[in-house]
Amino acid sequence: MRTVRAALGLGSNLAGPRRKIAWALRELNRLPGTRLLSSTTPRWTAPLGRVKQPDFLNCVAWVRTSLSPMGLLTELKRLEVLAGRKPGARWGPRPLDLDILYYGDERISTAWLTIPHRVALARPFVREDLPKW
Repeated sequence: MRTVRAALGLGSNLAGPRRKIAWALRELNRLPGTRLLSSTTPRWTAPLGRVKQPDFLNCVAWVRTSLSPMGLLTELKRLEVLAGRKPGARWGPRPLDLDILYYGDERISTAWLTIPHRVALARPFVREDLPKW
């Protein structure tokens, strides 16, 4: 079974962001065929978009996974729902946001998934933390 290193972006600005990020990091290690390799220290960042909201607590995590890109995305969306995320405004506040930044060296562009993640890669916390990969 092939495994791939993937970089993930984690963010939270509702319902106890520190607890949500810590929970998400533990849960990443419990995903099928997935192991958390490391993560950066969470840091506060300004939100994107025009919706007035609290700052986000963000970090980058690296995992090794045998899940396909869509399989990993499905699991991340499941974790977001378990953390209390509900449909809302684009760029709006959320208890948990999980993004696939990189999946090995693959380039993917579908209606559901773009890798590398265009918007997240523009964020300072991602640009500064990814070189640690």
